[in-house]
Amino acid sequence: MLAKPDEEHLEFAVSQGRVLFTHDRDFQAISRTWSAQSRVHHGIFIAGHHDIGELSRWIEDAFAIYPDPANLTLQLPLAS
Repeated sequence: MLAKPDEEHLEFAVSQGRVLFTHDRDFQAISRTWSAQSRVHHGIFIAGHHDIGELSRWIEDAFAIYPDPANLTLQLPLAS
């Protein structure tokens, strides 16, 4: 799937019932397009390059706040 277009990655995640986790901020625009088209996804989490512990805490916190992240796009704050 590495050579596939971004939208195909999101379509695959939807077909699997999964949240898409990525470093690619292009998914913000894709999410807005899907929303305008009334298309649904199971959530998009966009993270920069952070250490695994910080990513793990962020994902855990996100699911605590948003237990059903359908059509939600979250971006982890930039590393300081």
